Amino acid sequence: MNRLSIKKIISSGFLLMLLKWQRFVKISIIPLLSMALGFYFINKDLYVLLSNDLNLEDSIWLIVMFYMSMTWSINIHRMILLGDDAIGLWGDYLPNRRFGVYFMAVILLMVMILVVALIAQLLIGLSSAVVLFVGYMAMIYLVIKMSIKFPAIAIDDKGFMKQSLERNNMPQLFFILIVLPMMVSLVFGNLFNLFGDNILTLVLTIFLNIVMFYWGAVNLALCYQTLKDTPVEVE
Repeated sequence: MNRLSIKKIISSGFLLMLLKWQRFVKISIIPLLSMALGFYFINKDLYVLLSNDLNLEDSIWLIVMFYMSMTWSINIHRMILLGDDAIGLWGDYLPNRRFGVYFMAVILLMVMILVVALIAQLLIGLSSAVVLFVGYMAMIYLVIKMSIKFPAIAIDDKGFMKQSLERNNMPQLFFILIVLPMMVSLVFGNLFNLFGDNILTLVLTIFLNIVMFYWGAVNLALCYQTLKDTPVEVE
């Protein structure tokens, strides 16, 4: 993956977002409604919820929200990589083997990140700055290495799922998937803060988060497609 590939992914990502925005809106209605209901019925701070105030009803809604967010991502990946006809008019949300593999990959990623965080916490007394930096880098590496497999899972590309990510692609993926979205979010977030703490800022922030989720899923699918189409160099 070179600079030309990066430019192509970014430009194609913006173009696809514009061309498929109506389709995106349709497949986003069910997930957004489900997650909105979840936030409405839970109505608690996430930290408090997970620490000491998690009841059966809250657990069910958290599972629903988690499930819908994953199926939402799968639908976007399939729409970008296989076309609009690869999913239903409003998206596909019934459990299947594809979702099971996707779910296990997400859980594995979360466990790996948790292990890294625990190790960093145990070693924090040695050299906090160095340990924190290494810990964050390890987490970022795991996120990129695992997340690039998600589009492959979404379209049942078993061959790519078994491939290892080459290290020379990490800087480019880091920029596209993490640095660029972070920069855009910071710019627009600071811009929205100029409007003050009101309903307009809340609506704009929610809209920004939805667009960033869409953009991230699109870019992830395009990164996967680029890596798949790039011949592996034999040393």
